[in-house]
Amino acid sequence: MTLAAGQYRYELRRGGEIIGRESAIVTADKIRGERIVSAGGEARFEVDAELADGAVISLKLWYSRGPFTRNATYRADGEMLRGQVSAMAGAAATESKLGRFREIDAGLTIFKALLVGHLAERGSGRWTGRVAMIDPSTLMVRSNKQTWFQSGQNASEWLGEPSLSERERIELDAEGRVTRRIDSTGTEFKLIGTS
Repeated sequence: MTLAAGQYRYELRRGGEIIGRESAIVTADKIRGERIVSAGGEARFEVDAELADGAVISLKLWYSRGPFTRNATYRADGEMLRGQVSAMAGAAATESKLGRFREIDAGLTIFKALLVGHLAERGSGRWTGRVAMIDPSTLMVRSNKQTWFQSGQNASEWLGEPSLSERERIELDAEGRVTRRIDSTGTEFKLIGTS
């Protein structure tokens, strides 16, 4: 497994102001995580993922903001990630193609750590491949090509292009934990504790 088991806690900042928090509990076969953002009204995003051999095989997700809630379930099925998203009185089936390495980004920092951990495990300093991405607010999945590469100046820093015209930076510690992430909106995710 590429992620060290334990609890991870992140603080979210934008423009120097704390706007939320993110936490995750990782075991050998599960990831349980949540993000609470307080800027502009509280929004909560939660994920329960099952792992097999370090890869995500199924997910349950929830999103709520005020009176609005939605939930989704996904399962890796061969070369596809298939699921159902439910909101209000309706439900919609959705699916996305998985890439060769079956990478899934469920929107939390811990899933970026899992992706970068897989790259390091394979000895890849640069990688372009298909990733199934789940949007944290709509819970819908889409598949797109991503590029990730190690910074030429610092091997513990990874730069990524998760979508067209988006840029992210991830910094790792000696144990491979994501200590800092800056996404394309300028939001900083800073590790404030592990256990």
